[in-house]
Amino acid sequence: SADSTLLVQLKGIGPSYANRILKYRELLGGYISKEQLLEVYGMDSARFVPILETVRVDTTIRVRINLNTADVKQLLKHPYIDLNLAKSIVNYREQHGSYKRLSELKNIHLVKEETYRKIAPYLKVP
Repeated sequence: SADSTLLVQLKGIGPSYANRILKYRELLGGYISKEQLLEVYGMDSARFVPILETVRVDTTIRVRINLNTADVKQLLKHPYIDLNLAKSIVNYREQHGSYKRLSELKNIHLVKEETYRKIAPYLKVP
């Protein structure tokens, strides 16, 4: 939930990195782990390690995409979901009806365990 003013107070984080962190947080729908900061463009371990103990992630501040209403375009906005996966998620719903549980995503051939672990926190079923 930090804004750019707070982020630039971190060692090695200037205005440019602060903006990148905020933009990526927006794309994700919120951070669920500190390690996701390494996915921010240009972030490396030399910049990440010194701030590791200083940053805190609030996993309750997260936007989730509704699997039963999202279209391909909405799914594609998430950085962990590519075009093929977005189409597969929508096609599965069209063929099998509304998702009852998130774990149904594992029935899609493109959703391996690692993919599921990455995308599940950002998805929901009513």
